[in-house]
Amino acid sequence: MEGYPALAEVMSTNDGLDIFRRFSGLNALNLLYMQAEILDLELELQDNAAEDRHANPTTPSNRERRRYHLSAKALRDSICGEGDGLQWKKMLEIRKLLKEYNSALHEYAQLQKPGRANKYDLGILRQWLERPKHGNMFLATTLEGSAWRSENEDDLIACSSRHQDSDGMTKFITERIVPWIAERLHTRSGKTEKPDIITYSNARLEYAVDISSSVISSILPAVSIIVLYFIRSLIVRLWVIIAFTTSFAIALAALVKPRRVEVFAATTA
Repeated sequence: MEGYPALAEVMSTNDGLDIFRRFSGLNALNLLYMQAEILDLELELQDNAAEDRHANPTTPSNRERRRYHLSAKALRDSICGEGDGLQWKKMLEIRKLLKEYNSALHEYAQLQKPGRANKYDLGILRQWLERPKHGNMFLATTLEGSAWRSENEDDLIACSSRHQDSDGMTKFITERIVPWIAERLHTRSGKTEKPDIITYSNARLEYAVDISSSVISSILPAVSIIVLYFIRSLIVRLWVIIAFTTSFAIALAALVKPRRVEVFAATTA
């Protein structure tokens, strides 16, 4: 498997690598054009309604036209009766365009929500596209390959993420520690070519971080008590308490992804 089928396989089996252009500019331009079109149709509808409301009441059909703003049934039936039904036809035209506009507006709002491509995952995708064993640069010289270039980074969206609920420590280990270890092991093996792209279990990594978090959270209070026991100076004790409180807050923010109010409550307890 190679080319687009291979790329689709990688994207569908690796969270965070399903990265696509959101085309924010084009979507906004499309909404603006649709909005302008609806504004024109709205004005035409208002003109049609005014003509019907002020029709000369000398004929039965005109008297019926003067009731359109009072009866939706009369307005709907105007398309089959003696009247021209212009107001109802215009309403039907607007209804169809409004459906398209509302759908496009909703989709645009969804695209603008947080979900931007993670730079580390984007780097992995670019590496995959470049490596001879994988993408083999099959899009390197084509316009299609420009989708993931640096000039379009702000317009990229990831449909899934490995880091959505991850804390700072997990992200740091995933994006810094694991690649560093893999590179060191590859260098020690004596190989000269670039290391291949490796995969690992996020669940196991998160499990290890959870254990580490539990150990650190249980050790910090105990260590602070032991240290304070041996300090006789009140001033030094106060500074040590400040240091441990700060360390605890930093560890809490890095390990469990709490809200600000939770950090404040935990450090003041």
